[in-house]
Amino acid sequence: RGSTTLEMNTSLLNRGEAQVIALACKRLLQGGVAPVAIAIIAPYKAQVKEIREALWAVCGRSDIVVCTVNALQGDERDYILMSCVRSTSENAVVM
Repeated sequence: RGSTTLEMNTSLLNRGEAQVIALACKRLLQGGVAPVAIAIIAPYKAQVKEIREALWAVCGRSDIVVCTVNALQGDERDYILMSCVRSTSENAVVM
C-alpha cells in the first residue's frame, strides 16, 4: 500500500503501487509470459519512472514497456498492467 506523492510539483507517483505492479509483472514472467507480451501504463510520468525503477529492483529487467497511457496508444500487448496512482487513505481508487 502506498500513498500518492507529488514529485517536483508537476507529476504524481505512488511507490507502494509501483512495487505491487513490479511484483505482478514478476509473477507473469515466472509464469512464462514473454516480456514483449507485457506493457505497463500509468497516467503520470513520475509513476512511469517509479515503476521502471521498481521493475529493475524486483525483476532485474528494463526490457518491459512502461509508459504513459497516451504513449501506448495504438500498441497492442497480451498483458496490460495499469497503475492508477491516486488512492485515498482507505486505499480506494480516486476517479
